[in-house]
Amino acid sequence: MLAAYPGVLQWPIRLGLLDYMPALATIRWGIIAFAIVPVAILLRAWARPTRRLMFVTAMIGAMTAFNAIMPHGVAAILSGGYVPGLVTAIALTLPAGALTLWRSASARELGGAATAFAGLIGVLLLPLVLLGFWALNELVVSLA
Repeated sequence: MLAAYPGVLQWPIRLGLLDYMPALATIRWGIIAFAIVPVAILLRAWARPTRRLMFVTAMIGAMTAFNAIMPHGVAAILSGGYVPGLVTAIALTLPAGALTLWRSASARELGGAATAFAGLIGVLLLPLVLLGFWALNELVVSLA
């Protein structure tokens, strides 16, 4: 749906975070990378949990849930209608993030207070992670 809503992704330019909008293919690859990397970490953490890995898992869960709410939910409210990724964010991303955060909190390696702290860090780091994936994918596409 991104191609049908070209103005939706202009916020990084308006905020001065990007000089131009990456190509649609770059954004799609960024979304794929944004999904694959955390899934690999989660699978490793859940196979052999350690305190550090469960902390990272809680960060990922918070990032995932917040990513569903903040850009997608808020953009839909502000625009008064549908924005690309809204259905996926509400139906898949938000429940997956909440489940991951819950699983981290219930792990004996971590506990509630550490999970809350990891969640806060995850939410605060989300914008940097998103921009980092965009930058990485722009580099990959330009090299290809």
